[in-house]
Amino acid sequence: MSLLIFCLPSLIDYFHLDNIQYIGAVKELYYLRVPRPSISHLYLFLFFLLLISCEAKKEFKLWQLAAIGSLFSFMFSSFYYNLAISGILFLIYYFYITFKSNQKITKYIKDSFVIIFFFTFLSIPTILILLNSEPDYLVRVGLVPLDLEKKKILLIHFIERIFSIKFIVLFIVITIFYLFLKAKKNHKAEGLNLLYFIFLSSFLSPIIFIILSPTISEIYHFSNMLVALTFFVLLIFISLILFFFKKYTSWYSNILKVCILSLIFIYSLNSYSVANRSSLSLEKIHLNELIKQIKKINIDKDASILTFDGKVQTILILDDYKNFNNVLGFYSTLNDEMIESNLINIFKFLKLKSDDFNRFIQNKKHGWRYINSNIGNTFYMKYQANRLTTFENSMDFNNEELAYISKSSPFHSQQLIIPNFEIKRLNEKFMDFSKIKALDPTLIIINSNDLFTNNSIIDEKIYCSMTINNTYTIFFLKKDNQKC
Repeated sequence: MSLLIFCLPSLIDYFHLDNIQYIGAVKELYYLRVPRPSISHLYLFLFFLLLISCEAKKEFKLWQLAAIGSLFSFMFSSFYYNLAISGILFLIYYFYITFKSNQKITKYIKDSFVIIFFFTFLSIPTILILLNSEPDYLVRVGLVPLDLEKKKILLIHFIERIFSIKFIVLFIVITIFYLFLKAKKNHKAEGLNLLYFIFLSSFLSPIIFIILSPTISEIYHFSNMLVALTFFVLLIFISLILFFFKKYTSWYSNILKVCILSLIFIYSLNSYSVANRSSLSLEKIHLNELIKQIKKINIDKDASILTFDGKVQTILILDDYKNFNNVLGFYSTLNDEMIESNLINIFKFLKLKSDDFNRFIQNKKHGWRYINSNIGNTFYMKYQANRLTTFENSMDFNNEELAYISKSSPFHSQQLIIPNFEIKRLNEKFMDFSKIKALDPTLIIINSNDLFTNNSIIDEKIYCSMTINNTYTIFFLKKDNQKC
């Protein structure tokens, strides 16, 4: 079972199963993306392990309560959706464990205090960060205030999904499996109950969270976790039922061995395929060539670097380069006005025109949604547009955009559409911008795929140019490089 859960993303990718509705969300259960879910979801599984170690009609031990409070803090700081699910699960399971234990009210208060103390103490760094965060940054990461109207939209959307035929059938199937396994009494009742409670918590937690929380961000993670945890519980119930019937078949162990070997083989095959594709990826080859050339030029770690390329920027940051003229909005603590001014200043430095700037900010339809990667890199989710919210709750869009917004699920927080009045304001700010700050970047990196930079004019008296490949061209100061 552990091997299957670990190999599941490879199975889905290798057989292209993520094209099937909901299957892609199953990967959210666990895979090796850092830090989520490879780290964040380990806290969730450890929490499950702690609960299943508790026996019915027994008190929670002090170390268990301290560990639960600590795990709540880790989930809060890494992936708060898991905290919402775990909080509801704990309440259900706690009262199930203590229901017939004749526990005094003082014990309930003491247990609550221990959990709250460890949660609060270990959450202090995160709380301080949140309290001192730039307000514009919180908007950029998609935080949406929830008034009664927005709560209503989200609750209706979730409840419609829960009362859909698909989910009702699934609910009935899981409940029948649960009752069947309990009736056979082959497994600990606590374990079976915990699994069923996990399933209940996966769809109750988003509803309770929406009712109680004043804000929310990227709510689609609740939906993905609902699918992933439902699959998790269903998978274990099916396995336990098959295990129950193994005594009626002599070839059970042989099938198990074949399945284990098949999982290892497919995982290895998919890993090789991914590595092979990555090594042959023209984008990655060009990126590696660029980084090698930058190291060969021996640019100082504190040197000023100008690039709009997010991947290049990330690699250089991880390589301890510190001074960037332009930083991705997700990484920046600057307010929006400063980011806008900095962006326009860079455009002026590169001698780009108003048409280039308009091309940079204009709304673009890509696949099933509207998204402009330039805006996504600069302002992240500030301009998210869906049935739940738009920038400043505006409806100032063209007819096609309005139609798309009205049909968009409130889960589509990464659909980005800038209202007309905001596009006009940004363009006017570009035209009227007079607070030009002198820039003197040591290294300029131009990606030819960024159409808005194709018209850049860089003073060749000051900079040497070097074409690395079909994707990247770099410019570096002559005075700092004798080989130029």
